[in-house]
Amino acid sequence: MLTFILMIAIVGRSVLSWVNLGNEHPLVVIVYRTTEPILGPIRRLLPNTGALDLSPLAALVCLILIRYIVGKIPV
Repeated sequence: MLTFILMIAIVGRSVLSWVNLGNEHPLVVIVYRTTEPILGPIRRLLPNTGALDLSPLAALVCLILIRYIVGKIPV
């Protein structure tokens, strides 16, 4: 469930980067504070691609892999 919420937040952050709501809007603050601990380290690992930020894509792939691995572990 947590991975699904994080995936939605990451997609939401990507959409919010296209829409200018301002940095003080409560929705923007919540989404950025939720996703930055995940996207920040990934952004430092990836090579600089200029204006194109690939860290949300890499984070989504990692979360999908985590969901797959955790789903395969018998309880």
